[in-house]
Amino acid sequence: MQKYIMQFSKAFSYAHDKGYIRINPMTDVYKPQSVKKDRVIRAMELEEQQALTDYLKSKTIMEEPYKNAFLIQMYES
Repeated sequence: MQKYIMQFSKAFSYAHDKGYIRINPMTDVYKPQSVKKDRVIRAMELEEQQALTDYLKSKTIMEEPYKNAFLIQMYES
């Protein structure tokens, strides 16, 4: 959520600076406070990561439609 607020703020700030809009609607917009409890998230061990990579590489896009997204996300983060 914070990422979206920051991107919109920058875009509207740019538009305001260039004179495309008179006021920045993102002024005084803050991330809402969550009422959910924080979750503990653990990273995958190298063996788990390799096993998932091997599994995804053995499947076609038809079998695992999000195969490429998983692989990109795993190695980009």
